Amino acid sequence: MTNEEKVFAVRETLCAYGIIKAKDKVYQFEYMDKEGFQKKDTIIEPEEIKTAEGWRREGREVLAAVEPVAIIPIYIKTGNTRGSYVQTKARYYTIDQTFQVK
Repeated sequence: MTNEEKVFAVRETLCAYGIIKAKDKVYQFEYMDKEGFQKKDTIIEPEEIKTAEGWRREGREVLAAVEPVAIIPIYIKTGNTRGSYVQTKARYYTIDQTFQVK
């Protein structure tokens, strides 16, 4: 599972528990299950969560003394050699926990 997939899965879980808000985007799709029955499903896109560095790139700063909504273990590449990764914990924040830098 990639880091992006981990973050999206956590976003869905946080949204399901009401910790973060859902966006207005709703995706509806139809598919066939294993038994051949047609199913309908709906996905509500959760709001964006980013690290403090991710918000900085968008011109925002995380408020002081704010707890992250999620701490997700991710892998970071440490060198040019194949397989040189280290696991770390990334702290994620919502846009409500940031302010616009002037």
